[in-house]
Amino acid sequence: MTTPPINKIQTARRSWNDHTPPPQERQPPALPPIPSGPLTSASIEDIINRLEDCSPYWPQVYEHRARIRRLLGHLRQLPGETWQDRWALFEGQVGHDALTWRLRIAGGSSKNTKNRSEVEGLNAAMGPLLALDVMRPSHRWIAGQRFAFWKALSRFRDPAHTAELENALLHAKASPAQATSGILTLGRIQAHTGKSIRQLTAEDILDLTTQLPGKLIDVSRSGLTAVWPVLHGLGWIRHDSGTMPTRLRVGPKTVDEMVDYYDITGPCREPLIRYLQVRSAGLDYASLC
Repeated sequence: MTTPPINKIQTARRSWNDHTPPPQERQPPALPPIPSGPLTSASIEDIINRLEDCSPYWPQVYEHRARIRRLLGHLRQLPGETWQDRWALFEGQVGHDALTWRLRIAGGSSKNTKNRSEVEGLNAAMGPLLALDVMRPSHRWIAGQRFAFWKALSRFRDPAHTAELENALLHAKASPAQATSGILTLGRIQAHTGKSIRQLTAEDILDLTTQLPGKLIDVSRSGLTAVWPVLHGLGWIRHDSGTMPTRLRVGPKTVDEMVDYYDITGPCREPLIRYLQVRSAGLDYASLC
């Protein structure tokens, strides 16, 4: 019988009444943020004037100027020195689902026939803002959205290297579905980090898998298992493993993370967190979960 490798998480064979916390792997160090982009402190007019740069990848960008003005106008009412400061506050107010932030900008309490076009249009309007690195949403917020522009974002920031990776995936005989999913996932990481596809590191990719609960990141479906060996073969990322490493466990969840795992939002979220924090003093971790 072979001995399992050290640090390999063994959670499948556990007794039904084993309430001890599962073994943990060492959490990688937090990544230092790269400097903010030049537009994070720009005026609304300066940002609007830069939309033309996005037109090759967002042909209808001019149709979204009014929506982009409205979105930035709403953010400008929040305290903060940069668009990133204001976005962080806004994200904290509206949560991570795909509809609430759009309703807040559109000024409605629900999606209906009168505001449907505006609410749906805000999805497309967000693309150029993220591509231009005006603000960088959290991984958690990005995971809750249904954006269709991630490949366009990658091509906008670095068309040559995006095309090189797509060609390398083709030669590696990755399935079209996995290759596409991988490129889209890398686009999400670029939006969060402010980097181009060639600037991404192994740590950037692993940070995504450790920051999101398992409910929100399926590594096999994300395409990362297809793009990781290709990125490694191209020499774009440095890591001991040429294949996508096993998802790292980062230790027991906090009470806030437990509540977020079940997508509990709205007015009941904070009272529930306070209740669980009080109860946690007399419960073990397994019972609290």
